[in-house]
Amino acid sequence: RRYPNVATTGRSANAATTGYSANAGTTGNYANAATTGYYANAATTGDCAVAASLGIHAKAKASATSGIVLAWRDQCGKLLGIRASMVGENNIQPDVWYTLNDAGEFVESEE
Repeated sequence: RRYPNVATTGRSANAATTGYSANAGTTGNYANAATTGYYANAATTGDCAVAASLGIHAKAKASATSGIVLAWRDQCGKLLGIRASMVGENNIQPDVWYTLNDAGEFVESEE
């Protein structure tokens, strides 16, 4: 599927999508967002939540008490590594989009 989007709100309200430009967004404590696919983005604004983007050219952002997970892939989709961080560690700032560079390191991303 192309461009599937999902958004949820509420405590433990999780969201997951897959596909090209698949976006998942949540708000609420313990509300996790997960995506896979080219240019798939995940964002969460609640406390104690995780935003995980597992596709090529994916990005993620989370609030101050949450974390992000990104998959590092080559252009063919081969998994090269996985990076995860709590916001506030590894220079990860709250409510900022992150992606991985060619070396598999976190970098700020354009919105």
